[in-house]
Amino acid sequence: MSARRSGSWLAHPVLIHAAILGSLGAILAYGLAGLSIVAESETWKPHAWVPRLLVIASAFLIATTLYRLIRKYLR
Repeated sequence: MSARRSGSWLAHPVLIHAAILGSLGAILAYGLAGLSIVAESETWKPHAWVPRLLVIASAFLIATTLYRLIRKYLR
């Protein structure tokens, strides 16, 4: 059985936070694109809750993650 490398990318919190924020940014952009499509077409109006939920959830998670990072690094 091989030992785990201590130099793996999981040992670097900056990379993990960057990956999380990047993923959440992509979800936010996807939700905003969905909202623009809903605004253009009457067919998709009943389904507007899906991109709204994506935008609200990802924006909330981005804000809380940034808040935690700023608090952590300003101490």
